[in-house]
Amino acid sequence: MTTERFEPTPFRPHPVLGNQHVQTIWGTFFPRATRHAAWEASAEAVSFDLPDGDRLHAIQHVHPDDPGRTRPMLVLMHGLEGNQDSHYVRGMSLKAYQQGFHSIRLNYRGCAGPQTDARRLYNGHLIEDIDFVLRRLGEQAAWPLVPVGVSLGANKLLRLLSTYGEAPPPGLMGAVAISPPIDFLQTNVAFKQGFNRLYDKFFLFKLKGKHRERLRIFRDDPAIVARSELGLTAEWLEFYDELVTAPEGGFANAHDYYVRASVGDGLAAIRVPTLILHAEDDPIIPMAMFLERAAMIAANPALTVIYTPGGGHVGFMEPAHAQQPETWMDAFWAENQAVAYTRWLFARREPTTARLAD
Repeated sequence: MTTERFEPTPFRPHPVLGNQHVQTIWGTFFPRATRHAAWEASAEAVSFDLPDGDRLHAIQHVHPDDPGRTRPMLVLMHGLEGNQDSHYVRGMSLKAYQQGFHSIRLNYRGCAGPQTDARRLYNGHLIEDIDFVLRRLGEQAAWPLVPVGVSLGANKLLRLLSTYGEAPPPGLMGAVAISPPIDFLQTNVAFKQGFNRLYDKFFLFKLKGKHRERLRIFRDDPAIVARSELGLTAEWLEFYDELVTAPEGGFANAHDYYVRASVGDGLAAIRVPTLILHAEDDPIIPMAMFLERAAMIAANPALTVIYTPGGGHVGFMEPAHAQQPETWMDAFWAENQAVAYTRWLFARREPTTARLAD
């Protein structure tokens, strides 16, 4: 591996929306429009039939200027209770298209499409589904694959990469992890503090809505009914994980789930070139979990870890009027860097043949 390192553009936090909670909340409740006729026309619904009978749904965008499918395919993975239409997923997909790349906006089990396609729900430990999708995509075309995980999806991705070690699947060129909760135990503690309790309630509200739907659809399945009814009684995410996530996933309890789902020290085993972006003021992912592993991270040449003083959780918003180094970039800094890193990897891999859009 060359000593050359990817250099992101500096993050310039929005002067008005600079507070860590505003950065975290703004994009979710005030998403920008992602309109682009050619990108929208390229959208195709696809699905992946999993070995246990469940199905994953996705939206795939294949760029028409690359019929041989040799340019990068970004596999975009959302966070807790997100989906294919999460604003950051759409944002990165559009930017990838503007670079002449392909993308797939992947949903976890039960996050899009008919609930009947997911008798088992996703969780932070379940990485086999992502592995299945990456290997299936690798069989379909010559495109270099770059999975991009956000929040919960970022930790899932990092843990999957750590299991690959020296033997990643063919076609896996690199990866990007944005705001990864690499230690669920510390994140669980953070969720219980001050304003963060509102995030806890928000995610729990969305999870309960999903279980109300499952009660209606799977009313003849006693196991699903029992778990959903228990989930509706939870008052905090930790209780939900104790009542639903742990027993369904085969964990002893919530604590066992948090330990086993976290990538933690597994960062040392990653050999795929990986960009990690994390804000030091992230309200629900304490910086301590990274500082405790600073030596390990620094010793792994596969990892490029960028810490920004501000940005909140999956925020990284810059001023809308700020001049960007390239015309396709916008005010969402982390999305820009994910696509720029993909382009950097691709150009370094094929410096004589890579033809990238302006």
